[in-house]
Amino acid sequence: MKLLRNIIFFAITLLQAQTLKATEAPPIELTKGMIISSSVKVKKGNYRLNGYDSLNRPVIMIKGDNITVDFDDALLQGSIDKQLPNQFYGLALLIKGNNITLKNARVTAYKVAIIAEGCTNLRIENSDFSYNYRQQLHSGWLHEDVSDWMSFHHNENDEWLRYGAGIYLKDCNKAVIQNNTITGGQCALMMMRCNDGEITDNDFSFNSAIGIGMYRSSGNYILHNKLDFNVRGHSQGFYNRGQDSAGILVFEQCNA
Repeated sequence: MKLLRNIIFFAITLLQAQTLKATEAPPIELTKGMIISSSVKVKKGNYRLNGYDSLNRPVIMIKGDNITVDFDDALLQGSIDKQLPNQFYGLALLIKGNNITLKNARVTAYKVAIIAEGCTNLRIENSDFSYNYRQQLHSGWLHEDVSDWMSFHHNENDEWLRYGAGIYLKDCNKAVIQNNTITGGQCALMMMRCNDGEITDNDFSFNSAIGIGMYRSSGNYILHNKLDFNVRGHSQGFYNRGQDSAGILVFEQCNA
């Protein structure tokens, strides 16, 4: 009897596994203007999709609750008709909802790679948002141009977005941003009214302005991140004033 029960149990388990495998949705291909509202895996590939002229309209929207989007290392590339980083335009991904996970994504050549608004328990992990927008510097080896100085004093109307970003979080509480890379852009991770998040094990280095920026954001754990040489206005032996760049920017009513 015991042997028979084991055989029946094994047969049921095998049947369930086969049924689950048969019902798994195939990987999807990204198209401009699509809305993702359920858990999916993206088909591997290089998706060359120009952004729109306004950041109010994303190339891809992820919207809903309890969603996992696995890019499976697919690349989303914008600004195909441009060559210089200061010409990059458009928003690649807009995320709205609760308990959303985005992982294994690569996004490049947009003004902003990701904007997330009003999300609770958002996770962005194991992704690369490098080489998006950055302004052209006018300073040279021997002369500093004052037009290269920036200002982060106001962000009530999302003024920070004029400098672009790898990830821009707005009103996102309990976000987990883990094991991501952002380099070669202007600003890496920018947070607006975001509380109780965990920003861990990321590499936000060698950008031309800010590694991590926080505005009215409190109770966030910033741990084990690389934030090397996020610098503007540096010429060894001639001038080194930073022009409002920083590894970490904490501004306007942020509390521990």
